[in-house]
Amino acid sequence: MCTVSSSDSRAPDYETVERRYNIAVNLESWELLAMHSIAGDESIPRVRLRMLKSLAGLATRTESTPPTPPPPVAQSSSGSVGNGRRRLSREQQ
Repeated sequence: MCTVSSSDSRAPDYETVERRYNIAVNLESWELLAMHSIAGDESIPRVRLRMLKSLAGLATRTESTPPTPPPPVAQSSSGSVGNGRRRLSREQQ
């Protein structure tokens, strides 16, 4: 019988085992996948792929690079608050 000793470097630590167990539980339940999808503002297939990569030990996008910030919202040059309509110039009409 082959047992893994605590000094073996290949033995996963408790946090890794617990994280993989939680990911496996989440992957089995579409309700949990949907909740993670809503919470992370991602599609369910994207959440599933991210969890599968994490379960396999591959680096996910969130672990490797930080997400890019959204582009800044352009403000109107007039500074006045309008009703959301943009005026067209004579050439555009």
